[in-house]
Formats: sequence, structure tokens, C-alpha cells
Amino acid sequence: MPGDWVLVKTASEISLKSDFVRQSFMKALEWNIKQVLKSKKLGARDFFRKGGRIFFQSPDAEKALKALKKVFGIHALAVARKFDRPELPAIEQEIALFAPKVLKKSQTFAVRAKVIGRHHFNSHAVEVRGGDAVRNAVKGVKVNLSSPQVKITVEAFEECFFLYANQSRGFGGLPVGVSGRIGFFVGKKTADDFKACWLLLKRGCEIVLVGKKPKALAKKLKDWNSGNDFIIAENAEDALLKGVIAFAAGDSKLDEKSLKSFEAFDAKQKLLVLRPLLLNALKVKV
Repeated sequence: MPGDWVLVKTASEISLKSDFVRQSFMKALEWNIKQVLKSKKLGARDFFRKGGRIFFQSPDAEKALKALKKVFGIHALAVARKFDRPELPAIEQEIALFAPKVLKKSQTFAVRAKVIGRHHFNSHAVEVRGGDAVRNAVKGVKVNLSSPQVKITVEAFEECFFLYANQSRGFGGLPVGVSGRIGFFVGKKTADDFKACWLLLKRGCEIVLVGKKPKALAKKLKDWNSGNDFIIAENAEDALLKGVIAFAAGDSKLDEKSLKSFEAFDAKQKLLVLRPLLLNALKVKV
């Protein structure tokens, strides 16, 4: 797809926060994005945040987009083109040039627009005139507003506008690191440990892996940890020294024997022990 900008739509949960918290979370998400790109040796520059979005340029935007799919806090991503002059005639012209590159004859399409700031036009005007521009540029295409094969999106700001087709979904959640540091007791059931850590990471927790053999789990989870290595602690006391505010485990059984075992184990700990998999039937697909 043409374009050298990556547009990152933040998870809707972030937009519901107060302005101070939202800006803090956006900053953390941008940091995580940069860490992933750095770990994958992908170049990026000209970062800026606007309208619940994070934008940046990359010499290989498609690879950058693929690398960011496992970053929590992201609702969706797209490779986009950036243009100056956010005026309706200019937008209409660029849509006409863009459409043949992403749309084939006989395909269905829709034009969607988001207009932010002061303009002499609204999103509906962009969608109507943009749709006409597409039909004139690519003969044989049809409009389908409910389930188009190709969705061309315009996001117009006061100083520029972006144009892209379709988008890739992220996993939502909160940026890793915004919810405090959790010590996770690594057990023998790697699959359950993976799922429990995945859920904790999705809620923005920074995880300290506690145990003597955490390397296999750490390797599997690294891409979900914004490309960062995990902090390792040999035992609970060591984890406390590393600043954890709670512990967690991958236990998933609810029989009476297991519950008594949990109670005895928790009594020995100085902090609350979380068990994300209890009463959670979520199937994590990776």
C-alpha cells in the first residue's frame, strides 16, 4: 500500500480517562512503540500526537505496522499518506489519485471522514465528494456503506490531512507499564502462565517474573512486552526489592483442594496475590 506514515489509533479506554491521565498514557504508549521499533531495528521519526492518534514516519511503514500489532493500548493501525492544504478540493483530488492504487474494478468501497478543528466543510461533505471522486477515478466500483471491501478514510486536521485504506486491528488494553509492577510466580504450566501474564500485560502491568526458570516464558512473552526484556527475581523477597505492588499466579483450578492451597500460599506472602485465570474463560490466541 502506498504511504510512509503510520497512524496509530489508541484504545477507546484511554480516551475515557481525564486529560492528565490520558496524556500520561499516550506518552507511555509512544514510548512503548519506539521501544518495539528499536528492538526490530526499524527506523521511525517525526512522532506527534493529535486527536487520540499517534503518527510517525517510517522508511518501511508496512513492517513497522506489523511489528506494532502486539503492542497493548492500540485499537487499530494503518499505513497512511500525509498531505498539506486540508481543503476540500485538495482532499477530493488526492482521493482520486489514491483510489486506483488501493481499489480494483468491481470492488465495493466506502469513504469515511473525520474532520477535527475549524474547516469550511464537514465530514459528510468529504464522504460525498470523495465517493464521487473514487467512482470517477475507478470505473466499475460500487458504493457499499455497510460492509465495503475497501474503506478509504480521510482524517483532516487544521494543518494537514491523512489518507489511508483499511486498517489492522490491535488488541486494545492499556500501555504496558501504566498500572504498576506485578511479581508473577512462574509455575510448571507454561500455557497457563502465558495466558495469565498476557492478561496482566493487557491491563498495563509491568511484570517481574519470579522463579528459577523464567527464561522460556520470558521469550514467549517478549513481543507482548513492547519488545523489552523482563525483570527477573529469584524469589518473592527479591521481587519486593524490585518494587512490585502485588503478586500474581497462573492458577486456574477452582476445586476445594486448590482453593485451600491458594489460601495457604497467599498467607505466606506480604502482598495480595492475583489470579487472572480464575473464573476467566478467555481463550488467548497468538
